[in-house]
Amino acid sequence: MNIINELLFKTNAVRVAPAQEPFWYTSGKLGPFYINTHFLAKDEQTANEMLTYIENHNPKEIEAKFENLYNTDSTYKTTIDELIKVIENTTSTSYREGRGATFSFRWFPQNFWESSTLPYTKTNPLS
Repeated sequence: MNIINELLFKTNAVRVAPAQEPFWYTSGKLGPFYINTHFLAKDEQTANEMLTYIENHNPKEIEAKFENLYNTDSTYKTTIDELIKVIENTTSTSYREGRGATFSFRWFPQNFWESSTLPYTKTNPLS
C-alpha cells in the first residue's frame, strides 16, 4: 500500500456506508464508500477547521496557515511532498521547459522553491 493510502486510513478519511444505506454522491449516484481527502490536512477536526479558516480569511493568511500546517504536521507534509513528487514525475518535457500550461504553485511549501528539480520553479513567483 502506498503512503497516501495509508494516510487516508490513518486519518479515517475512508468511510464505508452501512449495509442498505449507501452514500449519495454529488453526481447523484449511490456508492458504498466515501473518501474525505481533505482529512489529509492532519485529521477530521483540523480539516474542518482549515475549511472554516479558508472561508473567513484572506489569501495571505490562508497561505501562512497552510505553511504552518506543513511545518508542524507530518501527515500534511507527507501528502504535499508526495504530490510534488507526482507532479515532478508526470509533467511533460515541454511543460518542464516552460512551454506548457501555467500551473499555480501557491500552496506548495516555501522550501519547495529551493529543492524542486523543475527548472522553472527555482524562484517563488509569489515573492
